[in-house]
Amino acid sequence: MPYDGGTSYRTGARFGPRAVREQSSIIRTWNPVLKVHPFERLRVADCGDVDVVPISIERTFEAIRAADRRRPRRGATPLCVGGDHSISLPILRSLARRHGPLGVVHFDAHPTRGRVLRQQVLHGTPFPPRDRGGRVDGRRMIQVGIRGPL
Repeated sequence: MPYDGGTSYRTGARFGPRAVREQSSIIRTWNPVLKVHPFERLRVADCGDVDVVPISIERTFEAIRAADRRRPRRGATPLCVGGDHSISLPILRSLARRHGPLGVVHFDAHPTRGRVLRQQVLHGTPFPPRDRGGRVDGRRMIQVGIRGPL
């Protein structure tokens, strides 16, 4: 999901999916450090980019929801590569609709909170409190890597 329209400062997260693809192209069939054949352990399909709308976070969220509705349900586990953290919200909403309240491990430098820069949803608010109710099980949410005064 090559989207960084939810960033408040430094753009470039939209290049994440491309960078992952570039690095994935050099994976060898045997990993001598881990002593594993990665292609025998996992089967992965690249479903391509979601057609994001750089000037509209709302339309991008709808495109993410539509892409989720199209993916196969049986035996497939989605792995989404962003983009800025704002793309986490429509994914969270979709998964919670299907599975109920979720556990979340959130790696970031700043905690999630309410409005930032007068916006409800940005990269710094991927799990706003109003969206946690019923979607995130607070007993199974942890934030790792927090820094700063909050």
